[in-house]
Amino acid sequence: MFVEWDCDFQEKHWYELQNILISSSLIFEDFRSPRFKMMDCRYYLEQAVVPIAAATTCCLSLQVAQVAGRFCRVSCVTPGWSSVLGCIAVSSSSLAAGQVSFAIQRYLAQGPGTPEKFVISRNDAVFCVITGLAAFKIFGGHFCNLMPSHVCHKGALANFSMPARGPNLASPVQIKNIRTAFLVDGCHHCGRRSGKSIADHIPPNMIVETIKQKRNQGFWAKLLNVKQTRTPQRFYPQCEKCMKRQSAFLINGKNPFVFHWKRGIPKPSHLSSLLLGSFTYKGNSSTNEGKRK
Repeated sequence: MFVEWDCDFQEKHWYELQNILISSSLIFEDFRSPRFKMMDCRYYLEQAVVPIAAATTCCLSLQVAQVAGRFCRVSCVTPGWSSVLGCIAVSSSSLAAGQVSFAIQRYLAQGPGTPEKFVISRNDAVFCVITGLAAFKIFGGHFCNLMPSHVCHKGALANFSMPARGPNLASPVQIKNIRTAFLVDGCHHCGRRSGKSIADHIPPNMIVETIKQKRNQGFWAKLLNVKQTRTPQRFYPQCEKCMKRQSAFLINGKNPFVFHWKRGIPKPSHLSSLLLGSFTYKGNSSTNEGKRK
């Protein structure tokens, strides 16, 4: 039995196959072309580098806020002012992150230009501030902890503590737990996780003794013949450098402020600026106003 092949049908499909092969080769050449590589790199720069740059700017701005707190003599335990300055720090860092994100996006899209071309609009600035504040609180941030630590109080990075029995030293079990917390969370004052760990009395024994003497010499204590014998204290993981600074402050009254930086992965609240870098801003050339897509 012979099968008759349709020559026109074969020729038609042969031409279609040739067209497919030619189109595939052209697409492959486009993938290999420098123009495609440039467009591909620009896309990944905008999608990855911009949020990272925004987060880096935010973290650096928050570190500068600690310098401002040190200048104003405000620590993380200062009532009221620590939260106020922390709120201002988050607002400023969010605005800086949005500005950096907008400038990089504009440069990648349109190339270099005048400085006014890279300034974020007022509406987008307000959006960045509100979004930054909301994201910081949603991710568990505390405004007061953005200020520097005080060596005689619980540090800004305090995450673990154990009850202390008066001025006595920590027990072997407590020392082991403090060491584990030190390796995981770092010093509760500065965040350092290397070197020797110390079980830090908070409040320090010298301050507790001073408070006890003042209260026992008070009017009501003498009238009722009541003496305070114990003040609640807790152990916190501390590094050797902060221990020396604490001793220097208690003896000589030197600088009690300690700048802190969480080693390793930053806190989620500090990375909330990644959201600001993920937004796309589109400028209007006539009014230089920015609009979010």
